[in-house]
Amino acid sequence: MRTGRETGTTNQIAIPTSGIVTYNELFYYVNGSRLVSLDPEGLKITWSYTPQRRNSSNYGNQFPHRDGIAIDPENKLLYTTDKRYALCIELPD
Repeated sequence: MRTGRETGTTNQIAIPTSGIVTYNELFYYVNGSRLVSLDPEGLKITWSYTPQRRNSSNYGNQFPHRDGIAIDPENKLLYTTDKRYALCIELPD
């Protein structure tokens, strides 16, 4: 029976600035200017992605907090935006 008790904590990981999406036993979320995936068992970041700077405007290279991400598990794709472009990112195996 699950009790709702805390099973572990760490301050060594990137704090989510978006909602958390689970896929393939990992947590995916936005952390400021990058996407990360976290292994919840070992509390380790397993992957991160930072979009390339496309120009010098005030847009880009920063994921918006409110929009977050969506994952297409069938095609192993992650969708998000960097405030200027819609991004489709292949997820690692």
